[in-house]
Amino acid sequence: MRKRGVLLFGAIFVFVLLVHVRLANASPPQWSCSTCDVIGEVYGTEGDFPPSQYNVSQNVSDPDGDPLTFTIENITSTLYGSDKSSNFYYWISIGSSTGILEVNSSLDNETGQFNISVDAKQPDNVGAGARLFIFYINATNDFPVFTNIQGEYNLTQNEIFTDFINASDEEEHYPLYFSINFTSCELADWSTRTNCSLLNLIQMPNTSAMLNLTPSHNDVGVYYANISVMDFGENYTCVSGYCSPDYQQNKTTFYSTLVKFNVFASLEINASDCQNKFFQEGQEGTCWINLTTRGKDDTINASSLASLRNYNGNIFNSSWFFSTTLENATNFTLSFLVNVTPSKREVGNWSINFSVSDISSGEEKSEIIYVYVNRTSNDVPSMDPIANENVST
Repeated sequence: MRKRGVLLFGAIFVFVLLVHVRLANASPPQWSCSTCDVIGEVYGTEGDFPPSQYNVSQNVSDPDGDPLTFTIENITSTLYGSDKSSNFYYWISIGSSTGILEVNSSLDNETGQFNISVDAKQPDNVGAGARLFIFYINATNDFPVFTNIQGEYNLTQNEIFTDFINASDEEEHYPLYFSINFTSCELADWSTRTNCSLLNLIQMPNTSAMLNLTPSHNDVGVYYANISVMDFGENYTCVSGYCSPDYQQNKTTFYSTLVKFNVFASLEINASDCQNKFFQEGQEGTCWINLTTRGKDDTINASSLASLRNYNGNIFNSSWFFSTTLENATNFTLSFLVNVTPSKREVGNWSINFSVSDISSGEEKSEIIYVYVNRTSNDVPSMDPIANENVST
């Protein structure tokens, strides 16, 4: 038993001795340029894809073939001055096993000159010694971005319309300038407009433009426009000291699609062609009822309810003047033809309650139409045969 213990102790002693000898003879990692303070330089631009990179592993080797771990020791920059920990520069990273050093700048305050101190270490934490890798990242003048805009706006004739379009600019090259250009329009049949320029944008301080209009009946239609926003890039200084050549040039952004402006009409009934019209018993009579609809192709449900003036009794057919009809408007208008041949039951002075319901918009409207049906002739009364009856006196 004592002999086994001696052997085990001897084996452990030999192992420790070998490890000690291995460590004593191990060589630290070596940079390819042992006398260089700066190993590599990279030039990039904010927003580059893929991001600016440098393969640190190609500049260092380990004589013993040990795997190396790469770390960022510290970073200094032109924009932030004093030393900052690597945690502060969240957009700068290095692959611990690959040695890929990456600067992924997406904002102006992530640009400038970055002096990045990197070390490569063996598993026993013996390093090659920190060396500098310098990245020069130019800031770019980014395009302004719309933050509040609609693809479609709804206006109604004779009603005040106000809304705002907003945008932002990363570099804060303010004020922003908004522009609108109407490309086409589809006007109502009655419109006498000669162009499609519905409105102008009112520039507001820095980041907004106002839409403001009270459209008239003549403006009813559908309009399409391009809307853009431009930054005020000129004369702005390059804060980081590293900027792309076009940093002080204006940048313009167009909204992704044409913006649609609907100018709705109001639901209106024009029954002047039927108002106070005389019809004749047994003869065909016609007149037109014209509608203006809120929308360009709204669906309309129309009906009528007839009542005799100064008569409170039952009406045999209260819809004799116009039966319930469902139709679609065309370019904001819809016309109904009234075509009736009155019978004796319709002779008299009538009040016709003509009603329409715009199913598309939910609007409803009605109008009383007065019509007269004249009797054509007084027919001779007819008498049914009467059977003989015996009577006594």
